[in-house]
Amino acid sequence: MKKLQIILLSALLTFAYSCSDEDNPADNGPVNETGTIELIATDGLVIEAVGTETEISYHTQIKNNSERDLEVLAKMEIIDLADDHWTYFCWGDISTGEGTCYEATKEDFTATFNLDLTSGETTDPNSFINYIKNDANAVNTSMIRYIVYEVGNEANADTLEYTINVSFTF
Repeated sequence: MKKLQIILLSALLTFAYSCSDEDNPADNGPVNETGTIELIATDGLVIEAVGTETEISYHTQIKNNSERDLEVLAKMEIIDLADDHWTYFCWGDISTGEGTCYEATKEDFTATFNLDLTSGETTDPNSFINYIKNDANAVNTSMIRYIVYEVGNEANADTLEYTINVSFTF
């Protein structure tokens, strides 16, 4: 009788283990992967603006290298902003009303809504447009860092640092 109890207990434990969710990570909460977001500096990391423009734009693409869909946010950090410069960005699809352009600022800023990226998707360059406004029409340099990260998993992120050199011709 004891042997039968041990066999039944062993079978019960084996069955319980095989039904556990350990082999199915989707049922164990969020995936904590990293390195699946890739930022692409469409216009390069050094922006040379020569002319009479008072507003300089440059574009960033976002690629989802993950096997799953992601929700991401963008954060702008000012490394060095010339006195006469202001900076801002547009996030999302402005043409369809699924995006917005934020106000020019001299402070760090995070987008107020998520951008959805399907697995393998690379955004259009117009989904993340970065700007420098040059109020004094002067020769100046600014450096801005952009971080795009997964909502709920900030370790899954990518960063680009842009240098914007502005020279004016009169």
